[in-house]
Amino acid sequence: MQSSDDQSLIGRDESSELPGGSVGWILFDRSSTLTIVNELTTVSLILDSYDKEFGDCLNQPAKIIQPNGSSTMKIRDATGPYGSKGWVTYTIGASGASVRIDFECPMLANNIVHAKPESHATVSYYDPSGPLRAEVRIH
Repeated sequence: MQSSDDQSLIGRDESSELPGGSVGWILFDRSSTLTIVNELTTVSLILDSYDKEFGDCLNQPAKIIQPNGSSTMKIRDATGPYGSKGWVTYTIGASGASVRIDFECPMLANNIVHAKPESHATVSYYDPSGPLRAEVRIH
């Protein structure tokens, strides 16, 4: 016969326990990690603006992404029913052309990543569910 303490361990993923004994279920992690890759060989990307609509910014995008370099932006899921959501805009060197990337990891829907204009940016990878991990290539 199992005690009530034994019953509380059934279905519990101890590998996801957080300090202090609370359980961090991966199902509820709606954080976003966006990697921006500059595929241009001679032109840097210059940060124009960025913001997060929901969540806490853990890692801001780089002010300059060197040719053939990359930068990662991370937004942690905030407490509440929202998930994480943000955007970033880079100017392509002195050309004046810009690229905007919008991303969202909502609590109750599939993840979203858009990069515009498509002539300069391609979403090369993203997870449609779970914590958002995405990569956008600027060309």
